[in-house]
Amino acid sequence: MTAAPESPGSPVLELLYTTPLGQFCRHPEIALALAQDKLAASVAPFIQVPDLLAYEERLFEDWQLERPEPAAEATASAEALKKECMGMESKALGLRLRLHLAAHRRIDAAALGREVFLPCPAFLGEPHIACELADGLILKIGIVRMAHYWPKPEMAARSRAWCGNRALVEAVERRLFPLLPPPGPDAAHEFEVAAGVWILLQPLREFEARHCLPLFPYSTIYPDNYVPRGYHIRIRPETMRELGGSYLTLASAGLSPYIAEPFLDYCETRRELLEIWKRDLLELGIAKWDRRPEP
Repeated sequence: MTAAPESPGSPVLELLYTTPLGQFCRHPEIALALAQDKLAASVAPFIQVPDLLAYEERLFEDWQLERPEPAAEATASAEALKKECMGMESKALGLRLRLHLAAHRRIDAAALGREVFLPCPAFLGEPHIACELADGLILKIGIVRMAHYWPKPEMAARSRAWCGNRALVEAVERRLFPLLPPPGPDAAHEFEVAAGVWILLQPLREFEARHCLPLFPYSTIYPDNYVPRGYHIRIRPETMRELGGSYLTLASAGLSPYIAEPFLDYCETRRELLEIWKRDLLELGIAKWDRRPEP
């Protein structure tokens, strides 16, 4: 048995170095699966942010026809924001500007119109979530497929005041894209990094929205050698027999024998990181099984 590290750790430490769990985790397939699950946990905040801007380009074009003045003001505001984001990678910049224009359009719709929403998988099928922001703005957050506007002078003035409040616009942007960092000297760079990861993980969000199984089916098992559509086997049945267990053992440990194809593709882009993580048995065990709350 490998000697345990001398430094104090978590309850997982004793299990790894005094029980068969250590041998189980040292198997290459199990170690890789644990590293993949650690990677999955690290990107979960990006996967969980849905794309609420799916139809915004078309909606903005319609808004320009129906409400040309506020649309022109939104475009001018986006141009000013673009100057603040000089040097940002093109895809991240495109997302940042789309987010800004969408916030202006949605504020205007909240002030004097009505939006029609699609069911959102991230909201468990609900079409939208309502939230109350400053200055009396009640915003519905979701995927908009259609919008109607009925401008009246009083409501148009309220819309103009809301859109002229930069802090309020940023609050709407953050509701639409929670990864938006707070204002600051490094905000543009932080957004570029977060947006880059979020854009890269789009296939994973689409996969989970289309499939009946979750992206990470930790407690789902099938008979030996059956592979659900869209997945690969990462821990073979014969591996579990060699280790004295079965797929039921994996389910009880919260380890899936399957890996979704888009996540496997993403893991290929992080192969070096996974190889490094595989060497640290204790950290893998803590990441997977130590659920103690932070002090």
